[in-house]
Amino acid sequence: MMAGHKMTAAQRIEAAITITAPDRIPICPQLDYMTARMAGKTCAEYVSSIDTANECMKIAYKELGGWDWLYNPTGSYLFIKTFFMDVKVPGLDLPEHTSHQIVERILSQPEDYDYVIKHGYKAYKKMIMERLGKQIDVALLPGTMEKIRTLNQEWESRGIPIQKAGTHFIPFEIFCLHRTFNEFVTDMYRTPEKILEASHAMLPEILDEIRGTCKLLDNKAFWLGVWRASASFISPKQFEKFVHPFIKEIVMTLIGEGLRPIFHLDGNMAPMLEYFTEYPKGTCIMALDGYTDMRKAKQVVGDRMCIMGDVPPTLLCLGTEAEVERYCRDLIDDMGPGGGFILGSGCTVPVNAKVENVKTMIDTGKAYGRY
Repeated sequence: MMAGHKMTAAQRIEAAITITAPDRIPICPQLDYMTARMAGKTCAEYVSSIDTANECMKIAYKELGGWDWLYNPTGSYLFIKTFFMDVKVPGLDLPEHTSHQIVERILSQPEDYDYVIKHGYKAYKKMIMERLGKQIDVALLPGTMEKIRTLNQEWESRGIPIQKAGTHFIPFEIFCLHRTFNEFVTDMYRTPEKILEASHAMLPEILDEIRGTCKLLDNKAFWLGVWRASASFISPKQFEKFVHPFIKEIVMTLIGEGLRPIFHLDGNMAPMLEYFTEYPKGTCIMALDGYTDMRKAKQVVGDRMCIMGDVPPTLLCLGTEAEVERYCRDLIDDMGPGGGFILGSGCTVPVNAKVENVKTMIDTGKAYGRY
């Protein structure tokens, strides 16, 4: 369908991903806990029930006037249940109106690289969960995933596509989280080859995990999180050695199987952007959080990869409607030409964002983002 004709949300997103001009800029705010506040619920209630999370999203979607690509309403629920870190939960470990928090502490030792090399990713993940005293209820998991899939299908039957199938991690991020940043940086100098060997050993089962999640939720898109592998933490040389080869193997393998990665890139990725030119045109989405210059990203990868972002959380919380509108209009002016741009939040929309500011972002995209 050509720009100028009204598109469905799915067609609009497809046009952006394939670097063509849709009828207007697609819109994708990453909304989670804020929807609970809009629905008169607590964050604790939001993450304790799949149905509650879904109902909160329905209320927010209606009140904000709708948008094009929906962040999975149950994403936070799944993250808390399955993430192999020490996650503090609202209503249990934290006040009920706050979002969950991750506590970083040493969960693995240098000798665990050898354990990964010998036993693989799944065994390592099980070991970390045992150290955390955490257990996934395997008996309940199939029913939970089927319920989420059914809820997703209900959204999509209304013409509202779901953004992602799950959050997945590259080996660098897994080791960095479990060793803690300071310890892992030391490992990078002391035992670099051991880290590389363990990273390679993880890949087959990481690929299987992504495939499995996408199949369970009937979704073609998946998140690949890059948080500490940015220039805010490491050098481009370290990125080239410890990060990029593993991202590339995961992404190229799964692109070949018809899946689409959403690179969730936190921190300053500007010095690393050239590495992202190696992927086939129109197959990936680069989601930026505000620390990477969006205009630089468009210059480097914009002819090959869809870019999504990056209305700042601080602006959504503290700014005025006029400031939000101006920021969005400037983004659309600079990022929109030629297609390949999705207007979204810089990472997540905070729980305490102003409703009127989020609505302004969505309304501006609809009114001003037309081709």
